[in-house]
Parts: sequence; C-alpha cells; structure tokens
Amino acid sequence: MLSSTLLLSSYTALAQDLEGDMDILKGAYRTVQKSNDKGEVVKALIDMRAAAEDAKSHMPDK
Repeated sequence: MLSSTLLLSSYTALAQDLEGDMDILKGAYRTVQKSNDKGEVVKALIDMRAAAEDAKSHMPDK
C-alpha cells in the first residue's frame, strides 16, 4: 500500500510545471522539518526528489 502511494505521488510530481515543482518542494520541506513520523518524512523526501528532477527540465519564466 505504501509503495503504491509513493509511486503515485512521484508520477504526480512529474506532471507539474516549474512553479508547481517549487510548491511541492516547499511543502515537502516543511513536512520534513516538522514531522516525527518516519513514513511521512520518507514520502516527503521522495516527493522532493521527484519534483527536483522534474524542475531540472523546465526553464524559469524570468
């Protein structure tokens, strides 16, 4: 169950534009800072990695 959730969250991150990727990174970073739940932190880190990889393929507007 957890692995399927992690895979789906990674695919969601791949479909974002640069602004969306930055929003995912911001939210996941806050989760990592505040959470004591190992599963939640791991999910946030996986989401951050997927968003960072996707952000590499986008050019900023400015």
